[in-house]
Amino acid sequence: MTMQQFQRALCDMIASPLLCRLVRARGDETLVQYELSPRERRRIASVARQRGMETCCTLYRSNRITPIYTLLPLTCFLLGESLASEVELFWRSSRDTTLQFQHEVERFGRFLRERMDTGAIHGEYLREVTDFEVAFIRMSFGHGSAPGTVIRCDPPTSRGDRYLHIDPSVQVVFFRHEPACLLDKLSARRRPDDELPTGEYCIVLARAAEDIRVLPVDLALGRLLESMQRGDVPMVHPCAADALVLAGIAHWSRPTRAAGRESLEAT
Repeated sequence: MTMQQFQRALCDMIASPLLCRLVRARGDETLVQYELSPRERRRIASVARQRGMETCCTLYRSNRITPIYTLLPLTCFLLGESLASEVELFWRSSRDTTLQFQHEVERFGRFLRERMDTGAIHGEYLREVTDFEVAFIRMSFGHGSAPGTVIRCDPPTSRGDRYLHIDPSVQVVFFRHEPACLLDKLSARRRPDDELPTGEYCIVLARAAEDIRVLPVDLALGRLLESMQRGDVPMVHPCAADALVLAGIAHWSRPTRAAGRESLEAT
């Protein structure tokens, strides 16, 4: 037996009250999945019977539910009574966690999208609202601290501008329902009615000083921005670039020469 196996068994018990109860009731039979010696199995079974184990399980679950319930409030509202069962499934499928809020929220968002893709869960507004809240958290936690994307414009603008710099923290979110109406109703903890406008919509989350701006943008512009961030667009027409600059999503950069090499500076 390695110490890792003993630690794994102990951590799994803390993460799963059900496993803890099974170890109490069946002991060695439940621990066969771990490479433990008879003495170590007895030690684990003894730990499972300690009164403090219930507190450990409660604290663990409280720590894991806090980021989800706090940072994804609209998603949790839409899940309603199914929230508890979905969270339980998420925890069983994702035992390893750093308990870092952003990572936990993003992992739960991916889990929900996979469940929706397979048809395991349904929700008319769930996907777009989850995408929005996860994108907002990325912005809040400073996602995208790396240098931004620089796209070449061809032809250059009348001013001579040729390079467009896109802030890496910008997030693009697509909606099937009118975003302002949908988010306003959910923020008031009211489920949207059937008259909510539907179609194809796009919003962009952009940083402004210490705040995060929610900007409705043209659908084509949103798709272009998403492609530019992926690096799929090597060049962009100045008209589209001007629209991104006007929306406050990007800014012009000009090539400068420093120490014998070309670099970019903002204009």
